[in-house]
Amino acid sequence: PEGAVQTVGGVAGLSAWIRIYDQQRDLIRALQQNGWDVWVVSASPQPVVEAAAARVGVAADRVIGVRLVERAGLLSADLQGCGGVPDGSNDGAGRFQGNELITYIEGKRCWINKVIYGLEGAAALRRAPVGQRPRLAAGDAETDVTFLQDATGLKLVLNRNKGG
Repeated sequence: PEGAVQTVGGVAGLSAWIRIYDQQRDLIRALQQNGWDVWVVSASPQPVVEAAAARVGVAADRVIGVRLVERAGLLSADLQGCGGVPDGSNDGAGRFQGNELITYIEGKRCWINKVIYGLEGAAALRRAPVGQRPRLAAGDAETDVTFLQDATGLKLVLNRNKGG
């Protein structure tokens, strides 16, 4: 429920709720009922996006969020790579690789191209041909511009009345 908190590790008082707007749920339901293949793509962590998407009827296999590299069955702090950017690594001595492309701005395009359309390498970072791009895109953040520009049909920009 809204306002719920949780403790993670030794940190108490962390948010433990997800806000779902009725309008979001209604739009997704209407699209699904009319044959649209609905995906949720966000710059939030994959598990958080999966939890939110489930509450609006979108299955986890139709979710793209920030994805972490798994090592020995545990999630690391390193990001999975996309578009020729390698999976992240940190050797503990200040040498990093990857860890530079998440699902916002061009990274959202890359992950959509990779996961939904199967494009690999540098091709995933480029604007795909018309038949390999979303027909409808809806975004609510300034960082959704590339994603919205890539849509070949409808582009829905949501104003959350955020101060800038």
